[in-house]
Amino acid sequence: MQVSSSVSAMEALRARIRAQSKTVAEHIAADPDANSFIGDWATPELLGH
Repeated sequence: MQVSSSVSAMEALRARIRAQSKTVAEHIAADPDANSFIGDWATPELLGH
């Protein structure tokens, strides 16, 4: 029974993370400043350039 409840807890955690990720993605899509920040932050710079 312990394994089943651990699996349920992990599924619940993953569902919360997916919901929060969706909220963040929607905010980034709707806010030009957030979109620009993520674009700059998430794009790696080439070394030596």
